[in-house]
Amino acid sequence: MLTGTIPRWLDRRVLLTPDREAYCDSHNGVRLNFQELSEESLRLAEGFRTSGTVRKGDRVALLLENCAEFLVCVLALARIGAVVVPLNWRLTANELAEILVDCGPSVLVYGQQFVATMQALNSNGSLRDVSLCVRVGSRDGVPPFGCSYGSLLGATAVAEPFVEVDPDDILFILYTSGTTGAPKGAVHTHSTVLAAVQTIVATLHYAEHERFFSPVPMFHVAALTPLLCNLYKGVTSVVMNGFEPELAWEVIAKERVTSGIAVPAMLNEMLRANVLSGLDVTSWRWCLAGAAPVPDFLVQRFAQLGVSLLQTYGLTESCGPACTIDPQNAMQRPGSTGKPFFHTDVRVARGDGSDCSPEEIGEVFVRGEHVMQGYWNQPEATASVFSDGWLRTGDAARVDSDGFLYIE
Repeated sequence: MLTGTIPRWLDRRVLLTPDREAYCDSHNGVRLNFQELSEESLRLAEGFRTSGTVRKGDRVALLLENCAEFLVCVLALARIGAVVVPLNWRLTANELAEILVDCGPSVLVYGQQFVATMQALNSNGSLRDVSLCVRVGSRDGVPPFGCSYGSLLGATAVAEPFVEVDPDDILFILYTSGTTGAPKGAVHTHSTVLAAVQTIVATLHYAEHERFFSPVPMFHVAALTPLLCNLYKGVTSVVMNGFEPELAWEVIAKERVTSGIAVPAMLNEMLRANVLSGLDVTSWRWCLAGAAPVPDFLVQRFAQLGVSLLQTYGLTESCGPACTIDPQNAMQRPGSTGKPFFHTDVRVARGDGSDCSPEEIGEVFVRGEHVMQGYWNQPEATASVFSDGWLRTGDAARVDSDGFLYIE
C-alpha cells in the first residue's frame, strides 16, 4: 500500500488539478479550489508555527461545526506535524473538560457558536494549560489569551514551514466513548489515515469530477475520512452545516451532487420531506449510510430515485472502514452489513480466538493497516482490544456461508 503524509498528498493533488473545486459550503457559499485550499493551509501553518504555541507533536483541539476552516486547520496542522483532536460539540462542557485533560492541547480552535462553552471551560479550569485559543468568526469575545483565526493568516502564501513530517507521526486523536467508561482517544498516524483512504477508494466507485455531499459533523470519522478521500481523488466536498432535509435536496440538485454520506435517520427525513417535485436530483448515484442499521425500505426508495445506498459498518478505531454492502445484496440478505472493504480483514471469533463456524455468533475482529495504533494514554485499554494483530471490536455478529456479516 502507498505510504506518505497528508501534506505530500495535498501537494500532489494541487499539481494535478489546481483549479478543480475542492470545497463547497452550502451554508455560506464559500468555495475553494485545491490551489486555494493548499495556500490557505500554508498560511495558517506558518501562523501556528510563528505563534510559538504549536510544535511538532503538540495537540490542537478543534471545537468547530462544519466549515472550511475545519478542513484548513486539519491540513495546516498536518504540515507542521501537530496532532488534530476534533471535539464533539454535542458534549457538555464537563464532558469536553475530561477530553481536554486527557489529550492536553496547547491550542484550542473554536467557532463563535461556542463562546458559552468556552466560558464554562475557562471557569472550570479546563483551559489552564492551553496556550492559545483561536476563534473562528467574529473577534468579539476573544479571551485575553486568544486571537482570531484571521490574525493567524498571513496576507500572502508562504513557503512550506520547515517541519519534517513522517508517515508514522500522529495525525489524529479521535475520541470515542465506546460502550462504557471514560472517552478513549483512538490514535491515528498519517499512515493509518492514508491506508483508510486507500481502502475506501479501492472499494467504492469514484468517478471523474465526483461531487460528494456530506451533512455529517466533521468531528466524526464518518465525515473526516471521506473528506480526505476526496482530497486524494480530486473530488469536490459539498458540505452542509446543520442538517435540514428540504435544504439537503435543494443542495443536491443545485450542486449536481453525485455521491455522499448520511446516517439512516437523515435519509428517512429526506424521504418524508416530500420536496422532490421540480428538483432534478438525477446526478446522485450513490450514498454511504452507516452508524445505524439501514432499513430495507430506505434501500428500496432510494433505488427508485436512482441512488444506491451502500450500508457500511465501521469504527473510529479503524478510521472508518470495516464492511459494506451494495443495494442488491442488501435486499437479498436483510440485516447484513456486507463484506470487508478491499484492504480490510474481518472475522468473527469465539472467546478463545478461534474462528466461528458459519451462522455461529461471536465477536467481530478487524485487521488492516488503517487500524489505530492504540488509545491515547491508555496502555491497558489498548492491550485489551488487540489480539495477535487483530482489533477486538466488542460487537457480536455472525457470518453466513457466503461471507456476509450480520451484526447481532
